[in-house]
Amino acid sequence: MLVRSLYQLQEKNGSIIERCVDEKKGQSSITHYKIIKEFENFSFVECQLETGRTHQIRVHMSAIGHPLLR
Repeated sequence: MLVRSLYQLQEKNGSIIERCVDEKKGQSSITHYKIIKEFENFSFVECQLETGRTHQIRVHMSAIGHPLLR
């Protein structure tokens, strides 16, 4: 599976940590992911990056409705 987006490197809402997908201001970024194992409330996934943007995995997974757990 593939997530391709334009990725904003600037801060989101003044946060020094949060980043977001922004199709107007962003730089291209690509993440391939594979579901390794599914559970009731979460899944293990493997991600392979074609680009290396700050917080790329977290931003892409959140953008497709699957935020990461801590």
